Amino acid sequence: MISESARYYGVVLSYLVDNTDGPILICQQEDALPGEYLINESVSVLIKYSTRRKGPWSFNVHRSHLLRVKQISKSVQKSVVVFVCGSDGIVAIALDDLNKIVVDGPAQQAISVRRKLRQMYGLKGPAGGLDRRLSRGSLASLIQA
Repeated sequence: MISESARYYGVVLSYLVDNTDGPILICQQEDALPGEYLINESVSVLIKYSTRRKGPWSFNVHRSHLLRVKQISKSVQKSVVVFVCGSDGIVAIALDDLNKIVVDGPAQQAISVRRKLRQMYGLKGPAGGLDRRLSRGSLASLIQA
């Protein structure tokens, strides 16, 4: 039986294969979190998903996940968190932008993702909203940049 998490992780990995120029290497480190992958040995990706069909989508981010993303960012070129918004789409945020919407301290934080019809995604966390909207192509642009 295919687990629910495997389906959502698979969506992101399939998107990467389809939208990245050239060959792509996807691997998982032995101490990785569930949904954490290393892309082309240079970009760390942590996948969070919501099964909710319509927005707004809410994602719980544990302190240990934030610490892991910050820790791994020291050994890779870039750290990215990907939010799978039900069947609507995916949006990705780099660690620098993630730090703008989360706060230090709480054991668990909620990040909200909203998208109006024919609009881009807006992200909001305990520290406030991101100052710009992100497109469905944000993951491909972060991986290739």
